[in-house]
Amino acid sequence: MAINPNAKIGSGVEFGEGVIIEEGVEIGDKVQIGNRVTLRNCRIGSGVRIEDNSIIGYATRTGGFSHKLDGYTQREPAIIGEGTLIRTGALIYQSVTIGKNSWINHSAVLREHTRIGDHTCIGTMSDSEGYNTIGNHVLIHSQVHLCARMTVEDYVFIAPFCVFANGNPMGYARPHIEVPEEGPIIRFGVQMGVNASVMPRVVVGYEAIIAPSTVVHKDVAPLSVMAGVPARKLKTVAPELRMPLNVRHQYYQGSDDPPGVAEAGVLKK
Repeated sequence: MAINPNAKIGSGVEFGEGVIIEEGVEIGDKVQIGNRVTLRNCRIGSGVRIEDNSIIGYATRTGGFSHKLDGYTQREPAIIGEGTLIRTGALIYQSVTIGKNSWINHSAVLREHTRIGDHTCIGTMSDSEGYNTIGNHVLIHSQVHLCARMTVEDYVFIAPFCVFANGNPMGYARPHIEVPEEGPIIRFGVQMGVNASVMPRVVVGYEAIIAPSTVVHKDVAPLSVMAGVPARKLKTVAPELRMPLNVRHQYYQGSDDPPGVAEAGVLKK
């Protein structure tokens, strides 16, 4: 075990074997750290559990997006909120922020400037390319690819093997082609079935349902049930499949739906 004397460590912290804690790391109280964990440039909240072979605060070596995006600082520490669980083999870059009571599962990879809210789960072997925002109470299942510069709002469910894209045209090894890198926006309460794909710059409206293996290449109206390649609307989400009223009222500040939805006619079947 190698702990830098300048690291700040709270009370009641438990260490496994072969732990490496570098200078500048801050650890709260009652943190559990497993075997062969490496902590660099990070702040760990109280009550966090970090399981074996995880790395937190990994320094990016590529910085592929850094010259294109304003307002980011590459050397910000990774921040892990209170009560969060980091499962075995997770790799979390510096400049990642994770809220309270979230789960980062086995072998997940979170690249720089991934922002994750409270009570959110990132599934086994899922990856975030970074520079994106994931809300509260989100469940992202196993082996999901989250592209850079996308947004996932609160209470979203994403099933295994879903993929999100942010480059159109692709433009690899073609410097003469300007590729605007802009990922999709997945609105509040959306549910996505297994193996669905969402293309760049697409907005999936709130509480929409995307069927398995669907390819979404155009914006989706709220409360739409979409299926097919390419996606087409089958029907409107049934009332009994919507988010509970108390959650919607909290999210929409006392209303059943966002302002203007009924007037726009999106609730019609």
